[in-house]
Amino acid sequence: MQKDIYNNLPLVSIIIPSYNHANFIKEAIQSVINQSYPNIELIVIDDGSTDGSVEIIKKLNYDFKKIYRENCGQSKTLNYGWKIANGKILGYLSADDTLFKDAVSKSIEILINSNISATYCNFNIIDNKSRILKLITPSNFQFDEVLSNLVCPIGPGAFFKKEVLNNIVGWNVKYKQMPDFDFWLNVGKQYQIYKINFTLANFRVHRKSTTFSQSSVSLCNEPIEIVKSLINDIKTKNQKLEKKAVSKSFLLSMQLHLKAGRFVLSIKKFLKALSINPEIIIKLSTYHLIFHGIFSRFYYNYIINLFRKNI
Repeated sequence: MQKDIYNNLPLVSIIIPSYNHANFIKEAIQSVINQSYPNIELIVIDDGSTDGSVEIIKKLNYDFKKIYRENCGQSKTLNYGWKIANGKILGYLSADDTLFKDAVSKSIEILINSNISATYCNFNIIDNKSRILKLITPSNFQFDEVLSNLVCPIGPGAFFKKEVLNNIVGWNVKYKQMPDFDFWLNVGKQYQIYKINFTLANFRVHRKSTTFSQSSVSLCNEPIEIVKSLINDIKTKNQKLEKKAVSKSFLLSMQLHLKAGRFVLSIKKFLKALSINPEIIIKLSTYHLIFHGIFSRFYYNYIINLFRKNI
C-alpha cells in the first residue's frame, strides 16, 4: 500500500555531474539519498574523473544510477542526464554542493498543480568542511530585472518541470563560465519561476571551485556573448533595458578579468560599459563589482583561514 502511494507522487530526477570532486561527491550523493521526498531518481554521471571519484561512487551501495564516461564537460554531461531522466520534475546538483532533506518536498509543493515551471531557494555558502560561511537570500526572479542587472538569483536547490526542455535545449555547451546563468535567463523569458523562502541547499566554496579559478579571456567575455544573444533572440523594443543589460555585461566581464589579474583588459571593458551607459559612473553597484573583482579571492581565503584557526 505504501508503495502505491509513492507511485502516485511525481518522479523527481536529480542529476549530479561529477568531475574530480572526490572529497565531496559522497556528501552530495547522501544529501539526495536522505531526502524526505520518497520518489526520486538520482543519476550520477562521472565525467572522466582522475582523482578517485569513480572508486568512491562505485563503493556506494545506495539505490541510484551510476554512469561513467569520458570527459566531455559539465554542460554536455548535464544535458545527457536530463535526456535520459524519467522524472516529470528535473533538478541538478554540483558534486561539491548539498541539499537539505526537505529540498525536493518543498519544491514539489509549489510545482505540482500550478502554473509555476521552476523553483529556487535560499542557500548557505559553506567551506570545504561544510561549515556555514554566509546565508544567501536571493531576490524574486523578475526577468527584466535579472537581464538589466545580470544578477541571477538562482543557485543550488533549483527544480523545474521537464516540459521546460521542450523549448530550451538545456545548458548551452559553448559556455563554460556561465552556462547556468544563460539557462535560467532563457527559462525566465518564457516560464514562471518562483522563489521558495526557505534555506534548502548549500553552495560550497573551496580552492578548486570557480570562486578561486582564474578564467581565460574567452571565459571572461561570456557575459557579453550571453546578453547579446538573448537580446537578439527576444528582439526587445525596450532600448533602455538593452542599454543597461549590455553595459552590465561589460562590467561583469571587467570583474572576471580583474579576478584573473588582467587589469588592462578590465579597464577596456569598463570604458566600453561606460560609453554604452554613462550612468554607471554614479552607481554604487559598479564599485561593488570592482571591489569584489579585486578582493573576492582574498575575502574567501580570509574566511576559510579564520575557520581553520578556530578549529
